Amino acid sequence: CSYFFVFFKLEESALILLPPFLHSGYAQYYKPVASIVLVLWCLQLFLCLEICWHQSRQKIYFIDWESPRIYESRMIEDSLDEIGYGNESGDESPMKRIFRTKPTKKKKQNKKLLKAPVSAWRSMLVANEWLEMLTMRYTSIHFNLIWLGFFLVYLGLENNSSSQPKLDEYPKTIEHNIYLRLANDVWWWLILSLAQFIFNWGIYDRFIAESQSQKFLDLCAIAKISVFIQDSHFHAFYLHGDSNYDRADSTMARLATALLEKVGCHAVFTTEFPQVQCFECFYSPPFKQAFDSIRTKYTSSAQKRRRMRLNTHPQEFSNDFLTGERDHDPLLMQRDSEKKQILDTISYLEQSQTFIKHFLTHQYRDPYALDWDVHDPNLYDRFIGTIPQLPQNGTNCLFTTDRLWLFGLDHSFLNATFLGHDLDFLILEILTFLTVDLLFLDAATAIFFTFILHHGLRLFRTTILGAGGFLDDHMLLIGRLASSS
Repeated sequence: CSYFFVFFKLEESALILLPPFLHSGYAQYYKPVASIVLVLWCLQLFLCLEICWHQSRQKIYFIDWESPRIYESRMIEDSLDEIGYGNESGDESPMKRIFRTKPTKKKKQNKKLLKAPVSAWRSMLVANEWLEMLTMRYTSIHFNLIWLGFFLVYLGLENNSSSQPKLDEYPKTIEHNIYLRLANDVWWWLILSLAQFIFNWGIYDRFIAESQSQKFLDLCAIAKISVFIQDSHFHAFYLHGDSNYDRADSTMARLATALLEKVGCHAVFTTEFPQVQCFECFYSPPFKQAFDSIRTKYTSSAQKRRRMRLNTHPQEFSNDFLTGERDHDPLLMQRDSEKKQILDTISYLEQSQTFIKHFLTHQYRDPYALDWDVHDPNLYDRFIGTIPQLPQNGTNCLFTTDRLWLFGLDHSFLNATFLGHDLDFLILEILTFLTVDLLFLDAATAIFFTFILHHGLRLFRTTILGAGGFLDDHMLLIGRLASSS
């Protein structure tokens, strides 16, 4: 198509002629091209839907490295006395009774170490940022569509596809040729998309703001939250967030001081590669079996509870309603079952996070022979995507460094989001525009349907398929508990 666009529209003398598009006798010359575009659109749409489905099946775990604060019961009682938390008669308040261990006259025996629970808001903050990054794109579809509407519709450059060998003269009465129309549309899409890429890669990400992946890594380091993304049976991405400073749940002054002193601005996973925070994880069947045993225990208890609910005879419900007893109320039983399921989910998430944390700190090396190692692949292995071989020294998991390498391209863990498949979605949008433009021969209609497809895919990914894995359980536990209470 570009060949005809260049050598037909720019020719000064009649060297190349194109058959009329609307004439029924010449339709055979254009049907193969239109059929190829339609088939390519269907295949690309299937590929993008498969990407959305695969991303929704991945499991995401947030590992909190914050250690619980340790207090003494006497310290808590003194603080309650200072703020006047008690009754006016001078009796001991109920709150002080909770923290008092053994009521005795000796103050030394009243002291007991208490662990304050770690707040979950930092994990929810990181999970919320991950949800927002799921459907982000490098290429702004709104930028492309707005400028396409300006050039093609407002300035009338869609008439470049007229069957007349000149670019400066395109009367509306001359019919458009689909060869020239396809070439004209594709060239405008490539120009606008390439301009965005050059601006983002060469100017914006270097001199104005950081990339979205680096912002997310900095947030994980500040919050002391690591992210483990299990996208397949034997592969995962690991983002290390255990920073050097002692606590993330602290005052703004202490947090700002740690950042200014460059103590907590970076998380070091291994001393061999202190500047690397992202890793690809390749693990063996023994590690997967040990990790899946936690989920097996969770699913077995859920299935047992479901069978008990289904085996309950409906006659018991009717008898209870007639006698006024509410022990077997189906609504109450369903609500209790949902609460138990939520508590089981919380227990499973805590056990999974504890397993990953202990594994990363080499606590399973001696008792269970589960250990890991780090490998730095060369440029050739990165380029062709070679899967590394696990060493024969008993290592069950191999972490490979995921650093910026070719032209500053972004990290590989973004393959779990739309950012890692930006080219696939861009090709789908171009093919959507071309298909609709061939059907209606109108650029404004093609812009409208491309806009609908773009937001439809985002809605399909986030709303219909969900966030993916157990991320919904992290974000919606409080809402589920509130709705079931």
